[in-house]
Parts: sequence; C-alpha cells; structure tokens
Amino acid sequence: MQSLPDSFDKVFGLLKLGYLAIERDQLLTFGACETAAGNELAALGLAGVAVKTGAKSAVGTLWKVPEKSTAQLMATFFRELCDNPTLSKAKALQTAQEWLLVEYRAYPFHWAPFLLIGNWF
Repeated sequence: MQSLPDSFDKVFGLLKLGYLAIERDQLLTFGACETAAGNELAALGLAGVAVKTGAKSAVGTLWKVPEKSTAQLMATFFRELCDNPTLSKAKALQTAQEWLLVEYRAYPFHWAPFLLIGNWF
C-alpha cells in the first residue's frame, strides 16, 4: 500500500502535468475521508493540492465522514448553488451544514469536518 505523501505527490504531479485538467473557475468537491486533512507535504490535503494547482475552490473533509450524511450534505450544497446563482459557495456550504443539523439533528461529527478552501464566492 502506498503512503499518504506518495499519493499527494502523484495527484499533484498529475494535476500539474495536465493529466487531470482543472479549469480556473471550477469547484472540486472531495466527499471522501480526510481530503482536507494535511500532512507535512500538503497542509490542506488533497483539497489544498487541487487549489494549489489551479482550481478556484475545493471542498474537503477533516476526518472520515459517514456516507449517508455526506451524500445529503453534498446534495443540499449543490442544490443551493444551482437554485441561487448569486449565493456564495461559503453560504451554500453553511446552509447545507445547518440543514443537516436541523433536519436530522445530526451531531457535529456529520457536518463539521467540511472545509471550503480557496475562493469562497
């Protein structure tokens, strides 16, 4: 199994070389485990690497997140962005987190680890 730093290096290399194309106005979301948690090579994890290599913004998580609540949060986040074109990404993420908190009485474990990195608007 590969180590985490090696994985960061490979993803960074692919992004930098253009194998994984990122348009400048793109929002990348990483709903998997610990994609905003960093190490000595990438302070903000894969989400930070994406922004460093050209993405305008990225959403990642600080710890392993439950699949069901993540799917609900992401669906609400994207629905907010699509339904309200003038809404900032930061406000859309906050609304999705609040929705999860209120509708499902979700513990912070489910909604708190999501970070928006880069351009918040």
